[in-house]
Amino acid sequence: MPEKKHIQIFSEVQTSRFKYIANFLFGDILQYAVDIVYHENDLKDGVFTICYSHRAVVEKSIHIQPAALLKERIIEKQEMTFFKWKELPVFFGTGGRDIPFDLFSAAFYLVTRYEEYLPHGKDKHGRFKPEESIAFRESFLNLPLIDMWMQEVTNVLRKKGGAPPIRKFRYLNTIDVDNAYAFMEKGLLRSTGAILRSVIQLNFSDLTDRLKTLIGQRSDPFNTFDFVLKKAEKYGFKSVFFFLLANYGVNDKNVPHTSRKFRSLIKSVNDYCKVGIHPSYASTDDPELLQMEANRLKEIIHMPVADSRQHFLKIDIPRSYRELLEIEVYNDYSMGYASELGFRASTCTPFLFFDLEQNRQTRLRVYPYSLMEATLKYYMGKNPEDAMNYFKPIIDRVKSVNGLLCTLWHNDSLSEYGEWKGWRKVYEDMLEYIYED
Repeated sequence: MPEKKHIQIFSEVQTSRFKYIANFLFGDILQYAVDIVYHENDLKDGVFTICYSHRAVVEKSIHIQPAALLKERIIEKQEMTFFKWKELPVFFGTGGRDIPFDLFSAAFYLVTRYEEYLPHGKDKHGRFKPEESIAFRESFLNLPLIDMWMQEVTNVLRKKGGAPPIRKFRYLNTIDVDNAYAFMEKGLLRSTGAILRSVIQLNFSDLTDRLKTLIGQRSDPFNTFDFVLKKAEKYGFKSVFFFLLANYGVNDKNVPHTSRKFRSLIKSVNDYCKVGIHPSYASTDDPELLQMEANRLKEIIHMPVADSRQHFLKIDIPRSYRELLEIEVYNDYSMGYASELGFRASTCTPFLFFDLEQNRQTRLRVYPYSLMEATLKYYMGKNPEDAMNYFKPIIDRVKSVNGLLCTLWHNDSLSEYGEWKGWRKVYEDMLEYIYED
């Protein structure tokens, strides 16, 4: 593997906040080896320099003047005035010579989800509402804004003689398994109740499908796992499947975790790609349940559980992430909104969670997703025929910055059964569009 190119950042700000965001912007996004320098005498000749200071200490450098945010240790409401730079919305204007706003502070505010630590409204599931975010209010929720800023920084670097590395666009397919089967493995009581309900409601189509499935005359419609794995083989993408292993509840109506067939399915999927835990709705208020569910998956796959996505996308920052760290789960995929497409953290680049209250970087890596089929169907009321009109702009924007496109689908939405008729074609069209180049 070739050695990374170096860039040095001279800074008057010596805080964990600055070190974190400098490494994210120039390390994770631009893929430099980042050297942070706090004293002029330690600057090296022949290494391109970013001057994050009130004066440019190196002649051929990029100069960015600091605002106050990264010097602080407190969390408080920030006064922000928005304006345009390179046709992109920016804030924390400081009038720097080359970049007229505090790039580091603005990116830090967005990627750490600073506003989610402040008082805010929640939806009926206790989730941060997208309407509360500055990305929604300032109309850039549909942009990977931080990555787009860094693309413009790259242009400035080239003009000044810098030559940043070029990262490649990547795609990550993720599937939530809220219910592995429509009819199978529900137990005698639930199956009998469902049959009686179909009879009372005169829903003979559902009754026929259920009985045929239970006696083995047809496959269960939600068993779409081979379909997804074959697509992964065709296109060569990586996948993560998140399995719900909860105790049965109002919002956790999954197949029992004791089902031999269900456990065998999880093991089989784990042979071909990563599997993660889908922490239950109930576990968001009970860390002991979270540990128990993770232990169930660990016992099934006989390996540590590294990946997680919250059921109902029910994350409460920083509590949810701290609880994942407590049980040694180090990758989370919940960073997105149920009701809106787009970029909750204004980036399509995975990032380490920074705990603002503790002012420290953690080991938990957050993989933001930007589109989900259920957003269109349930929240926006769109038909499958219209779906690609909403997906394409998101895909194009991630491609334009060579970022990571992470999508969220469910195994049942690919079933071509019931309310999901027509959506499998959307998935196939999406993959074709992603890989058309």
